[in-house]
Amino acid sequence: MIRGLWGLPGLVMAVILLAISAGCSGVAPTSPATSSMPASLQSSGPGRILWGYYDFLVDPSKGEVDIVPLRQVEKHYNALQFMETPTTTQVSLEGPPKFGGGKLSVDIGLNHPFPQAIYTGFDVRGILMSRGSLDFGDGVRLPGTNDFHLLNPDGYTRFWNPTEFEGAGYQDGILGVPYSVGKYDATINGFKYFAQELEADEPIVGFANPWRGAFFAGHKNVRHYEIKIGGAGIKFNYAVDASWAMPDAIPPAIPGDFDPDKANSKEAWLIVPHFESQLTPTGGECSVAVDVYDWQGIATIDAVHIQAPDFFDGAIELGNPVDNGNYFTFSGNFTNDNGGYGADIPLLIRVVDTAAAGNPYIEAFQLAHISNGDVEITLQEDAIYKTPGTDYTFGQTSFELSVVEPPFDYLDMDGPWDFMNFTPASNIHRVIFAPTDPEVSGFANAFPKAVDCFVRDPGTEGPVYRAEEHNLTQGVLFVHGMYSLEDFQGVVKYSPPATFPYPYNKATDFTATKIVWIIPSLLWIKFDYHIKAVGQGWAYVPLEGGTWHNCLYLRTTLDLTSGGDLGQGWVGTLLYLEWIADDGTVVGQVLTGNDSDEGFNFDPDTWEITGIATFMGLKEIASF
Repeated sequence: MIRGLWGLPGLVMAVILLAISAGCSGVAPTSPATSSMPASLQSSGPGRILWGYYDFLVDPSKGEVDIVPLRQVEKHYNALQFMETPTTTQVSLEGPPKFGGGKLSVDIGLNHPFPQAIYTGFDVRGILMSRGSLDFGDGVRLPGTNDFHLLNPDGYTRFWNPTEFEGAGYQDGILGVPYSVGKYDATINGFKYFAQELEADEPIVGFANPWRGAFFAGHKNVRHYEIKIGGAGIKFNYAVDASWAMPDAIPPAIPGDFDPDKANSKEAWLIVPHFESQLTPTGGECSVAVDVYDWQGIATIDAVHIQAPDFFDGAIELGNPVDNGNYFTFSGNFTNDNGGYGADIPLLIRVVDTAAAGNPYIEAFQLAHISNGDVEITLQEDAIYKTPGTDYTFGQTSFELSVVEPPFDYLDMDGPWDFMNFTPASNIHRVIFAPTDPEVSGFANAFPKAVDCFVRDPGTEGPVYRAEEHNLTQGVLFVHGMYSLEDFQGVVKYSPPATFPYPYNKATDFTATKIVWIIPSLLWIKFDYHIKAVGQGWAYVPLEGGTWHNCLYLRTTLDLTSGGDLGQGWVGTLLYLEWIADDGTVVGQVLTGNDSDEGFNFDPDTWEITGIATFMGLKEIASF
């Protein structure tokens, strides 16, 4: 349910207010002594293949992405005897790139450079080389949240990073950006996994992988990339990694004639973490289970480690492996010894292969982010939040986001979000009244006796009161209507009432439609809601001088259409963002809208706010 609307002027926003009331231990392998690829990978025998190295040039202002092959890398094709001559570009853009919200969305196609079946590749990965501000020690650096990086990786790998493979798997190309300039110094980088029958948007988790990760010769496979780029254009390196070995028969059967001990990647091809967290900002414990998929089986898995410096020092080794058929689950737990808080706390999973004893690059990685417990908001908690006699004070500031930077990244889905970074221009109130309170008793009788509270929010002309019933038996919130003398000339009653199901959690995603006759037979208004949980994390708000709250992040869109003889069609759309604490308290809000008369304040495809938006952070809770 939408819980308030403040700071949007105009008649259309006044009508939208009506709509709101209707819905209302060091275990890392030793780093290499020199920045060169192990000799075993430089040989012409079975092993790793660098299919190509590229520069991506991204220009959001023009909506363009250019791909530049790094010419000098061609000589490294000789790592396999069949790669004697330059090949055509193997990387392509599949459809136009999309920009918005500081990110690039693009489908990338990989074309196998050779037609013969004996050159079938396995466990092919398109790796985005990033800068690395997230340091786990021993030379292990990953991209942090403020670095440009792959937002939807299938996993992470150490292969082909410029820092450690310079002069071996990597060299500066004449047409590319030199490493000394680009400084793509992350040693562990995110990748997308390419395989037959793996669709562009299909998660690798749950993929049947019928040909053991094969990439057929002469074929193209496509994967979808979400890349954080910020507001300006960037350049980054992109490597195509593959594994290969000569098949046992020619022509080969796929994958049967390719020995998995030679043709597939030696390290695990997939890592899937699971967490059961009872962490708090000051302590608590989290149970960890990690599913490890390795083509050579558990005998080649040397160890599974986790590192999370915000929570604990050193590394923890997981144990108790359980055989699940095609994967093995390792488990353990950790405690929040270091007082880590937030929902964007990194936890690195490292699966060390037995082959790493002779080659420290043979590891698999996955980066997870931990929050201090999942948020679920029950109807009872919402009722407690709306206890009559409670006054919530919010600090409010409006920004022209086409001119200034927002106080925090409202497109960040896992926080933390800091509402302390803006200076409130004014204070506004949300007040909860019992039906018998003198302020509402004059119109309370116009609504059913089941109404247990009236929620007062500021309107465009005067206060707006929303009549609500928390029906614990049915598990829904009923909104029976609203009252506003200034905005709506009195009572607007809904029959039947608008209903909103509880609980709210990370799975919340529903739509609702409400039609209200304003003038019988002449004018009706339809409200189409889409309420969706888009994230979870910790929000820092001004309450009590600054407090952290583990929050569910809800995004609501509300389309308003008028009809009848006096109707005008689509009137506007409201975009409403809420950060709701685990106890049901609304602690932060962002509000904007697209108006048929006054223009657009947000992009309906990307949710990027480009015009005026109002930001609010909870400052005080008082009783009266």
